[in-house]
Amino acid sequence: MLRLLPTPPASYPSGDIRFHGQSLLHADEATLRGVRGNRIAMIFQEPMVSLNPLHTLEKQLYEVLSLHRGMRKQAARGEILDCLERVGIRQAPRRLADYPHQLSGGERQRVMIAMALLTRPELLIADEPTTALDVSVQAQILQLLRELKQELNMGLLFITHNLSIVRQLADRVAVMQNGRCVEHNDCRALFSAPAHPYTQRLLDSEPDGEPVPLAADAPGAAAGGRFKGGVSRSQRDPASGGRSSSGGQQP
Repeated sequence: MLRLLPTPPASYPSGDIRFHGQSLLHADEATLRGVRGNRIAMIFQEPMVSLNPLHTLEKQLYEVLSLHRGMRKQAARGEILDCLERVGIRQAPRRLADYPHQLSGGERQRVMIAMALLTRPELLIADEPTTALDVSVQAQILQLLRELKQELNMGLLFITHNLSIVRQLADRVAVMQNGRCVEHNDCRALFSAPAHPYTQRLLDSEPDGEPVPLAADAPGAAAGGRFKGGVSRSQRDPASGGRSSSGGQQP
């Protein structure tokens, strides 16, 4: 969409991508520079790869404002702090001197979101932004994106393979198969009555029903703190140098 890949090897044999009526596939480089990172911003799946490990957060965030909005460092600092606090980074003034490796996975993704929002984009493309995060942090990032979308009146293009996230987040859904859009519909309508066979197979692949309960103990496993053929820890005599009270060596 933003033509980040060089051509060749990338190619666009047919079709077009239009943003506010303007073709992006046929736009010149100067026009694209005005769109990339400004009107359309992007966050990626793995922030540790996207952030520069050699630079502090302040330097990387200031670079965005310097290049895209021509701001000086003193004026930019206040906006950077506001944006970091908006995305949930605690003690933002202190964290500006941190490097990416000093942040947790969720914090790094929040910094990437802040970096994208500094240019006040009309459209935010989120490419699998929660896949590398654990479930609890994933829920926090999704809630943050919902809030920012409403607060900033911003369009959100969310790329994911997680059908549960699609249900929670999407207004409209485009289903892709081998690089082609095979179905496009309102989210509720698509999940209730999928039309394309590929969409039907995707939805059918979701597990349903009740989980099968597991036995309290697997067959042959040690239970109650005891080892088969040995003694429990409670029977160990500390005064005997690790030997059990029955006289045998603790295994």
